[in-house]
Amino acid sequence: MDQAQQIKKRLAELQNRGTFGGYTVYTDFLGLEEQSLLAEMAGPQFVPAYGGFDGAERVMAAFGPAPEPADYPITCLHIAPKQEKFAEELTHRDYLGTLMGLGLERRVLGDILPCGKGAYLFCTAGMAEYIETQLHRVRHTEVTCTRADVLPPHLLPQPEDREVIVPSLRLDVLVGAVYNLSRSSADKFFLQQKVFVNGRCIENRAHTVQPGDKISVRGHGRFTAGAPLRRTKKDRLVVPVEVY
Repeated sequence: MDQAQQIKKRLAELQNRGTFGGYTVYTDFLGLEEQSLLAEMAGPQFVPAYGGFDGAERVMAAFGPAPEPADYPITCLHIAPKQEKFAEELTHRDYLGTLMGLGLERRVLGDILPCGKGAYLFCTAGMAEYIETQLHRVRHTEVTCTRADVLPPHLLPQPEDREVIVPSLRLDVLVGAVYNLSRSSADKFFLQQKVFVNGRCIENRAHTVQPGDKISVRGHGRFTAGAPLRRTKKDRLVVPVEVY
């Protein structure tokens, strides 16, 4: 059994527990590939998911009675330097590498949002205390780790409203238009399985995008496509997009 099959088997087990147990069962944090496997497994069934804030990339899925956002077993931690004036400029990779070095698995860690000389980390509630007590240094910077109730507003994803002009609603055409990529450059992302629509990995470049579809391109970001607004004189479509 390969890794994808193992993940699907585990998700199916959780789904059965939530469906027949009468209580809500949560997954660990799922990345884009795992969300794609979840979408394949669930088919047309809607599975609620949340990552600690609206727009999170890594999310927990919930099976059973639909939960409120506050019900998800997610904790937000604020990582801050002990002495800011001596702190390094730390990256997402620095924080993630340090956390993995503590013996943590990626599945217990959600999004990591660098903020100034610190960062906000989302993790499973069961691992929060361990991280608080064990995380003392990131690279050469001594840090403190405390629980945070809310994210600073400026860290919440704010979409940029744009319009793109395209000949069709093909997925590769929209990806190229949003990120200013040539057709051949956009094709590479499909070959590398880096394009996701509503959490599902899409390899078909000619896939037709529907209004409201959420499209993620690993390494570039994500956007939501709206319904075409009008046609130009050259019969091209003007499509609104929200780019994150």
